[in-house]
Amino acid sequence: MDFLQALFGVLQSAADATGGWIIRVVEALLPAGVPRDMVAPVGWLALLTGGLLLAEAGRKLAWIVVAVGWVLVLARIGLAVGQAWSRGPA
Repeated sequence: MDFLQALFGVLQSAADATGGWIIRVVEALLPAGVPRDMVAPVGWLALLTGGLLLAEAGRKLAWIVVAVGWVLVLARIGLAVGQAWSRGPA
């Protein structure tokens, strides 16, 4: 249970830091102020968005690896068939 509390503490700190950074950028761009109680929700949404982007990139990478694997398997089968044909009938 201590591990989960420590993990949540780290995530909460990261969310606060990320949210604070995003709020400062928004306040620098817009003349109106943003309420301070928006820091944590904005940070959590940013962390979730980053996690989803990483998951999507990982998913695409996995499909690339699978596609390359199939290409290599089919190439190996093609080479084996070509080698058998070049030897002629047994």
